[in-house]
Amino acid sequence: PKPLQLVSSRWEFQDANWFPDFPTAAEKIRWFWSHAGQPTLDGVVAVNSSILEKLLAITGPIDMPEYGKIVNAQNVMLETQKAVELEYDKTENKPKKFVGELVAKVLERVRHASGQDLANYATVFAMALETKEIQIALSDAEEESQIEAWGWNGRLLPTPGDALAVVEANIAGQKTDGVIEEHVHNEAAIQEDGTIVDTVTLKRSHRGQMGELFHGANNVAYIRMYVPEGSELISASGFHPPEPSFFKATLPDDPVDPDVARLIIRESRDPSSQVVVTDEFGRTAFGGWVQLAPGSASTMTLRYRLPFRAQDLNRTVSSGTMEGGSEQAAYMMLLTSQSGKANRTITSSLTVPPTWRSSWSHTPFVASTTELLWDRDQVFAHVFETSHVEATSTSL
Repeated sequence: PKPLQLVSSRWEFQDANWFPDFPTAAEKIRWFWSHAGQPTLDGVVAVNSSILEKLLAITGPIDMPEYGKIVNAQNVMLETQKAVELEYDKTENKPKKFVGELVAKVLERVRHASGQDLANYATVFAMALETKEIQIALSDAEEESQIEAWGWNGRLLPTPGDALAVVEANIAGQKTDGVIEEHVHNEAAIQEDGTIVDTVTLKRSHRGQMGELFHGANNVAYIRMYVPEGSELISASGFHPPEPSFFKATLPDDPVDPDVARLIIRESRDPSSQVVVTDEFGRTAFGGWVQLAPGSASTMTLRYRLPFRAQDLNRTVSSGTMEGGSEQAAYMMLLTSQSGKANRTITSSLTVPPTWRSSWSHTPFVASTTELLWDRDQVFAHVFETSHVEATSTSL
């Protein structure tokens, strides 16, 4: 993928988790694994480091005498990063050895748990599957079908209505993601003719301090916003790509990755904002660069027109009119969370013409100006009566 060429001229295993659809990312991980001569896999399970903190809160401190460390929920991230990045034996050259040995000790405590501890572990794992801190992709089709039915495989789901997924990739930003605060505001405005214009604002703040270990570097991120396929970009601001000279040149005889060629199509670039527009996974994606220095903040805004009207959307789920002849319009939104962004917050608003009247709503995600944690997929939907005509048809 072109954004990854900022750090390398070729794609390697450590950056295999590029695609926002986890089954697709898992297949790419398997591809790298098998081409490195490794044995076949029954599946790929992604586990975020945040799980380790939660498990250690139950296990209590873990003694790692061979490393001179006692690891607990409060220091595990810092001590692991130090062991992996700085303190490992350069001759042995196994920087992740510490992680494997620590996890083994934690899992040994989990295996022998009983009583309330066992219930607490079960709660951690159940919540992790719901919030995508754990994602599973299995090779067996029947098993994978069951995992998908439970919502555990992180698939980028299709939807007939509006949709938004904000996918951030930290590229050459060291470990700064841990100190980046993010808030998303999504506003959908339905016009009198049913046209829908969305405005998405992403505010990011860098809470690190210049020179701070792991967190004191510039955060360089490529951000993709996945919206309904065919959406038309109206305007974009706040994106700042690195200088072209910073990107690594690929070799003339390097082949184009077949998955990138197949999955990322119809690429274009908005000349004023430098936002890249592609079609991927049944969505249109708007991609752009954001750079933050420690202690700074920035705001990115995208405005785009959806490829359907509210009346069109209503006809996909109903007859279009209610008893008594009232014409209908509908709005549905699928908000897809990003794994690893447990602290990202969101507000969402919907405006409609003043003559429209709500006739039905489904809002487990409260569509309002209330700031909510965006740590899992959410759906909200509304049906409106727009006018009264003589014809009569069946209701929803």
